[in-house]
Amino acid sequence: MSNSILFVKREAIGVTEITLNRPNKRNALNIDLMTELCRAVEESNENPL
Repeated sequence: MSNSILFVKREAIGVTEITLNRPNKRNALNIDLMTELCRAVEESNENPL
């Protein structure tokens, strides 16, 4: 299993699936997860496949 707190899957142009991966914390948001989530969304917006 990966240590990543997010999994990002590019589906198609304009479609990106972002999965939270902190099951032991029930995917509760913390500063690290929020930072990674913001980064993933920004990257997806800048590079829509």
